[in-house]
Amino acid sequence: MRRKHALFPPPGFRSRNIGHMIAAVIGYLFILYVAKDMSSFLESVFFTLASLSVVDLCTNWTGIYSRFTGLNSSNTLVRIVMTIFWSIVIFIAWVLILVILEEFVRI
Repeated sequence: MRRKHALFPPPGFRSRNIGHMIAAVIGYLFILYVAKDMSSFLESVFFTLASLSVVDLCTNWTGIYSRFTGLNSSNTLVRIVMTIFWSIVIFIAWVLILVILEEFVRI
């Protein structure tokens, strides 16, 4: 039995549902495919981290984001809107960290 917030198996493989597994493989391969076409290795790493952070947020993979405002709402619409909002915020945060790091490295 899977422990709560275990890193393995990743989302898409936890339920052992074939449809979920196929969708997960396609999703993870898509993330890697897009990351491969980034202009630098650092951008690829940060894009992958940002994407996996959004997967984590949407699936409660690690439980890190479960306490964010609105994600545990009983209202489905509020939960969906807040998941989209926090996904955008987290992705932008990773991009900002990358930009700051790239500027710091150039100096």
